Amino acid sequence: MESAVIRRGIIQDFNQTNWTATVQVLPSQGNYLASVQVAKHLLAAEIAAGDHCAILFFNELNPDDALVVAVYRVPSAAPVPPVTSLTGDTGGAALTGAVQLVPGPSGNVSISESGQQIIIDASGGSGSPPLVDTNASTVTFNDPDFHILNQLTFTLGASATFLALATLHFRFGMAGAGLHVVFLLDGVQIGPQQPPIPGKDALVTQASEAQMFTFAFYQTIAAGTHTLQLQVNVALAVSAATIYWSQLALKA
Repeated sequence: MESAVIRRGIIQDFNQTNWTATVQVLPSQGNYLASVQVAKHLLAAEIAAGDHCAILFFNELNPDDALVVAVYRVPSAAPVPPVTSLTGDTGGAALTGAVQLVPGPSGNVSISESGQQIIIDASGGSGSPPLVDTNASTVTFNDPDFHILNQLTFTLGASATFLALATLHFRFGMAGAGLHVVFLLDGVQIGPQQPPIPGKDALVTQASEAQMFTFAFYQTIAAGTHTLQLQVNVALAVSAATIYWSQLALKA
């Protein structure tokens, strides 16, 4: 009865045309086998003279009935899986050999080959990363003027719908009053309400503790360079408003 065994060897030569190899069977120093079949799942770029290999003998008494099933060596660096015949570049040139895909700022990489498209999303979500401006310094005012808390300047290649989100953590000098909160896009008020309406703003219930408010709405913004501002002024009564933390965010 035939008995299959696996022996360790060293690749001496690899014939990519015939997909065969000449191997030295260990521990022998002079036992070489020529034209040993190589498993089809192995990559030619990963088979080199001097590599160690695993040789499967379906019948140890018949060296012609052998197969190289694995090739290994101590790599000098982490291996990069090769991608061959990948059409790319701006001129449509073919990228061959080991190709490493590095996500851009958006975290999205898209490649196509033989009519199949592969999309790698490394951002953890859809769309571009949010634009955020955070102010952690304490701001105090007691006049009726509007004050700029946060500002975002950005450029769009095409019009898109964005979620505008503002958060304020503040205390007012008297209970039952608070702040009007407005968003200005390129100097024009776009939300969250037009015009400011008393009773629908950030009104504190007491002056002894700070409270947090969040405002959000969607806005379609045209292509080009824009400036989005978060501004506030006092509502119902003029008193001291102390703003401890504020944030303005914009997300497509």
